[in-house]
Amino acid sequence: MKKNKIFAAVFAVITAAACTNELENVTLNEGTDLVPVVFNGVTDGGIKEIPKTTLNYDMVNWEETDEVTLLSGDGYATATKLTISGMNSNGSATFEGLAEKESDSFLALYPHNAEHLTSNPYKDGGLTVTIPVEQKVVGTSTSDYSFQSGANVSVAYSEDDALKFRNIGAVLVFQMWNGPAGRVTKVTVKAKKEDGTYYNLTGSSTVTLDEDTKLPIVGEGDADHITLLPPEGKSTFYGGYYAFVVYPGDYQSFEITFTDKKGRDFTYTNSEPLSLKRNMRASLGLLNDMTPSGSLLPEGDMTVEVLFNQLLV
Repeated sequence: MKKNKIFAAVFAVITAAACTNELENVTLNEGTDLVPVVFNGVTDGGIKEIPKTTLNYDMVNWEETDEVTLLSGDGYATATKLTISGMNSNGSATFEGLAEKESDSFLALYPHNAEHLTSNPYKDGGLTVTIPVEQKVVGTSTSDYSFQSGANVSVAYSEDDALKFRNIGAVLVFQMWNGPAGRVTKVTVKAKKEDGTYYNLTGSSTVTLDEDTKLPIVGEGDADHITLLPPEGKSTFYGGYYAFVVYPGDYQSFEITFTDKKGRDFTYTNSEPLSLKRNMRASLGLLNDMTPSGSLLPEGDMTVEVLFNQLLV
């Protein structure tokens, strides 16, 4: 969602025996010939777009535990796993794994899922992707906030030695103060279309690539909401900024429901349209005092005005 990372594919001249352990995680078609590959991460000039998990001052960085699914061969029928073998100071990484020897092109998908090795995510010209319906938020300050690992789904296409990942989703950010946040156990966000139906913000969807530019094209998911949970190890939220990933779309209005420690719901609504494109970020603003007294969540709904701040990320 922010900046672009290019991965140069370098085919290593190594015997397949050196990667025997890798074959344990690969389902091969008869006659498939795999060779070791190394993808070295380098930064492209200008506006960049990095697929990743953690935000770092408007950069998105790889994590050492990240894995990528690589699809190669005829019809991209061979799925293998790439793992990080080295991290670079500029936030890029070096990946290693296996690929089909005579592959003319590659597709890559972040995050990797073990099911990709037995049920190839590429079918009928599209990649099956999933933005999690539930996401644990990360971070609590203006600069130190992020989204859940694996939520920032990204795909890449290459016909040569460069894999350029493109983010599928968009990012929404909101802020809460300590007092109200300490009573909230989850936040549920829904968005309505112009016809009044709910937009499918998360869940599974199919990504296709533009025939000319190879940029990803994606629609809605199959879940009409996203549920945000407190940071890891916490039962409630606390004051700060929180980010989450959704499918891009044209939203007519939002419903943001807070659930307190007693299981009661309180809903913010707004009627301001928001057009959120792939690889963009918008702020839902400060969602602060949820009650007149500041101590309990009231029954019923309350309508507030929210000014969206859209940013390229």
